Amino acid sequence: MSSPWRKSIPATERASRHLLPFFLALVLLSAAVYLFYVVFHQKGPCGIVFAYLGVFILIGLVWAGWQAYKILSLMQASARLELQDAPPAIGGRLKALVWLPAAAAMAGHAKVEFLCMRDGDGDRDAPNRFSTGKLWSVRHEVPVRIEGGSAVAEFVSEIPTGFPPSGKWDSGSDDDSEDEHIIGWQVRVSAVVGAEPVEQRFDLDVLRHRVPQAQLAPQAAQSPVEWLSDFAALALILTNLVPVYMVLKGRADVASIAYLYWAENLVIAGYMFLRVLLAARGDVADKIGGVFFFALWLGGRVYLLGQDSDRHPAESPLGI
Repeated sequence: MSSPWRKSIPATERASRHLLPFFLALVLLSAAVYLFYVVFHQKGPCGIVFAYLGVFILIGLVWAGWQAYKILSLMQASARLELQDAPPAIGGRLKALVWLPAAAAMAGHAKVEFLCMRDGDGDRDAPNRFSTGKLWSVRHEVPVRIEGGSAVAEFVSEIPTGFPPSGKWDSGSDDDSEDEHIIGWQVRVSAVVGAEPVEQRFDLDVLRHRVPQAQLAPQAAQSPVEWLSDFAALALILTNLVPVYMVLKGRADVASIAYLYWAENLVIAGYMFLRVLLAARGDVADKIGGVFFFALWLGGRVYLLGQDSDRHPAESPLGI
């Protein structure tokens, strides 16, 4: 007898999602401190400049501290949603186990909200049939038990008909100001341990139709490409550390780094050309026109920035 269908979904907010903001905060803080040091050694009437740089230093400290706190707290609090029975689909049902940190078991029960939202806004009810907001939601209060060193809550919820599945949705109405909307389904779990709330969110892919039991795999594994979002953030951080290392080692100057980041515009342009050409909407004439317009717009900006760098290859506003 085959094992029942299951799929594990990690929490929407993970520690890796805060690595890139943490790196950007460190860059802002480092740049502000360095500029403060440069201006200080100029020994000029720089009181206003000191004030501005002091504000940026404070912003960098607060931003980096907050991101570091989120990373550490999320690394210690693992959570996941384990889908059971069948993939969630319109007209079907959602049967799942919620795994929370063991401390959540002290609450005795948890509140589970299952909702459908439009354009990523699930914190308010959609005021009309086109605007962003929550389209539908249902709440459950379920007991929490300890199992395997974690707090576990089990719930079952029906998925109503009459709502679109996950993904892009076109209303097809002339009254709608947007061509497409993004429909998302989400599970939100909350429990109160003492005075501290424990909250987790999980994004679901809800299918259009129910999948027959005969078509289900014995064990549906997690998508092998879901880790790419975390890998991309780490790769971006490590890649941007290379020019910093080159400058510190004296192997690059300000002009070469400026040219390096200027060249990123060309990479972005090539990527945008591919997106336009491979888009599922529009005919060939629309795509050619879009590529031509984008080439003129971005090409002019890239050319002017490159010409400005040629005229002032090694100058900076502070004379460094």
